[in-house]
Amino acid sequence: SKESIEKTMKALEQNGIQAILALSEEDAKNKILAMISPDKSVMTMTSVTMDKIGVTKEINESGSRMGAVSNMERV
Repeated sequence: SKESIEKTMKALEQNGIQAILALSEEDAKNKILAMISPDKSVMTMTSVTMDKIGVTKEINESGSRMGAVSNMERV
């Protein structure tokens, strides 16, 4: 329910965790990728959620957002 989501987000924020609400898988993917600067490398770990919405693939295969593991394999 909307109230449950708002309560959970408020509790997270009170504990120093930024909560961001996504309305769909595509919205979540776009919000996550928008937080990653194109010139930065990030470490991707196993996450069913991140795999399902396509974030892991985008990070690991993108020419502008290279996963740290992929970069290390090239060294």
